[in-house]
Formats: sequence, C-alpha cells, structure tokens
Amino acid sequence: MGRKDGMELWVAWLEGRMAGAGRLEPVAGTEFAGLWGGGVLPEYRGRGVYRALVDARSRSAIAMGCKYVHSDSTEYSRPILERQGLVKVSTTTPYFWKRAATGS
Repeated sequence: MGRKDGMELWVAWLEGRMAGAGRLEPVAGTEFAGLWGGGVLPEYRGRGVYRALVDARSRSAIAMGCKYVHSDSTEYSRPILERQGLVKVSTTTPYFWKRAATGS
C-alpha cells in the first residue's frame, strides 16, 4: 500500500535493464515538488537518462498542479538541471557531527 502523499518512484529502463531512478515528492499544501534520489548507473551516463528522468518527473509535478520543482543536487547534476531550466538559488554545506567525549 502506498503512502498516499503523492510520492512517485521513477525508473528508467535502457536495453532491458534498469539504467537509473529517482523520486518525485510533492510538498503538501504548496505548489512545490522535490526531485530526489536521481541517479544513473555509470555505464549509462552521458546518454540522456538523467535528463529524461528530470523531464518525466517535472511533467508529472505539473500534472499534479505543482508550479515549482526543487532539487538538492551535487555539482555533477547541477549543469544538467540548469540546462533543463532549474535555477540555483542556494547552497548547502554538509557536516558530519560526532558527539564530543564526556569526561567523568
């Protein structure tokens, strides 16, 4: 049974094999949907698979009534997303947190 929140999982097949995947997550109560988890197997990169997944998920978001899509992407995906019409508006900085040792 699905989550009933509109989330969609997308898979790209090429030559009878799963070549890539990603998900679309609408943000409840807004006109936004997120493009998450997009990835393509190394042997299928450079063949338009990622672009096709972005296009398909974006069209689906529009069909749901969303006006905007967002993506938290790597610098590898950013040029592809920008060619598809997305605009970089912010940057995130990942951190690893390690609990400090406490003495007694």
